[in-house]
Amino acid sequence: ERKAKGLCFDWNEKFRSGHRCRKLFSIEGSLAEENDEEAQEDVEEVVEEVPEISINAIYGARTPQTMRVIGSLGRQGHKVNFLIDSGSTHSFLNHNIAKKNGLKPNCEGKFEVAVAIGEKLSSAGHCKEVCMTMQGVPLKIDIYLLPLEG
Repeated sequence: ERKAKGLCFDWNEKFRSGHRCRKLFSIEGSLAEENDEEAQEDVEEVVEEVPEISINAIYGARTPQTMRVIGSLGRQGHKVNFLIDSGSTHSFLNHNIAKKNGLKPNCEGKFEVAVAIGEKLSSAGHCKEVCMTMQGVPLKIDIYLLPLEG
């Protein structure tokens, strides 16, 4: 029904290209009596960031929000095409490429990723501080593994 109306699956807003859902949050604390003279505890805001990946990143499509860069990955230094996508919130890598480059995922990092078309993909885990080089610049980043194409 929401799709037929062109609405976001999570919010009552029109879905459009480049749409980003507002961040979800919850506030934890306790209610205090108005006459309670005890010191009130600080209320802590907990922000739940829902990882998002654009459909362009999944299929390797080129759009004005994406940039393709050639670099190398892992200790073996295999050449890889990196798709830098401003529509994604985290760094993702095809799980098969990770395996070929000897990267071993930490299964504790498994989670679901919200895809721009409203579906969810399951992560195969994450790899911390992966060595990569982009345009001659060495980097170490955390990468989440997904079944990407392209």
